[in-house]
Amino acid sequence: MRRIGKILSLTIAVFLFISISEIYLFRSNKTDDLRIEGFRLEERNSLDVIFLGSSEVFTAFAPPYAWQLQRITSYPYAVSAGPVTYWLTMLKDVLSRQDPQLIVVETNGAVYDTKELHGNAPLHYILDYMPMNANKVRALNDLVTEETDGKAAFLFPIVKYHSFWNDPETLRSNFNNIRDQHERGHTMLRGIWVSNSIEAPNAPPRDLKADNTKLPLDEEAEHALREFLDFCREKDLPVLFTCFPHQVTRDDDRIYRNFQKTNTIEEIVKEYGFPYLNMERLGREIGLDPTHDYYNEGHLNIYGQQKFTEFFSQYLVEECGITPGNHTQAQKERWNESAEYYSRLIHYMENSESENTSRGETHWLINTLEQMKSF
Repeated sequence: MRRIGKILSLTIAVFLFISISEIYLFRSNKTDDLRIEGFRLEERNSLDVIFLGSSEVFTAFAPPYAWQLQRITSYPYAVSAGPVTYWLTMLKDVLSRQDPQLIVVETNGAVYDTKELHGNAPLHYILDYMPMNANKVRALNDLVTEETDGKAAFLFPIVKYHSFWNDPETLRSNFNNIRDQHERGHTMLRGIWVSNSIEAPNAPPRDLKADNTKLPLDEEAEHALREFLDFCREKDLPVLFTCFPHQVTRDDDRIYRNFQKTNTIEEIVKEYGFPYLNMERLGREIGLDPTHDYYNEGHLNIYGQQKFTEFFSQYLVEECGITPGNHTQAQKERWNESAEYYSRLIHYMENSESENTSRGETHWLINTLEQMKSF
């Protein structure tokens, strides 16, 4: 009996070590991972608006600034290169924790071609630390393909990240990043990514106001989009579909083809009775300067981010009827702190010695902002 007890104790100790190590050490060291972890730290039913999509989302809209402007809480449940094939899994994860007034779906992930619809990295960001439930089981069965890692790597992240044993700096960084979020109980900057780089286009912008030309979607992408729309309609969810701005110029055929696919997406979305706001056409209304407000052809920089957040947070309130939720005093204080840190971040980025600085929330960045005075 004593031997059995020792074996049982050792087994429990090993299990606990692996479980804790996977949470704090053996995980992706990308800010996408921290963003999704941060979403699951938000208090249940505390978010007024949820954004779903890919990198356009967390580079364009700044929830702390939207709170400062309109007193609404929001969060980007979004990952780099997040394809339409993953949206349903993402949405079900959102609904397991939040009951938002509105879900905003940025649709760039539906213009992807076949090879982009089964990204390994974005699937890890979503699934690695998702609690084991029916949604995760379905995702493991439906989304793990020959293009991704096997199921074991999603069930046991140490399988994927075991090589970090030989990278103490990454282990230290992972530990600090996750510990900070867990101790605080939320991400300070609420999932955003910022860049102070400026990339001016090489050609004049296209006039998109009356351009309704269409291109077909990838067959699998359209199937996934329709499946997602069926679910939203069946559950009677409050969803606004939209396309955030890109640099659509006269000599960039790839971005223009994506715009034409977006017109097809809009047609499909409206077929299911949902609204669609194509902000590719609203650059002037938003106040965007195409020569100054992007850090590349597909993403707004920190200057464009502020303009876009001002425009869209007002749109959410005035056109979509979003009202400040019934937040507790403690929640309001935490969001006020996030807004303060965003102000510090703006000052830090605008006064950075480097004109090509990009930042997501990390232990290092938050420590840097803590040492700054208020702005």
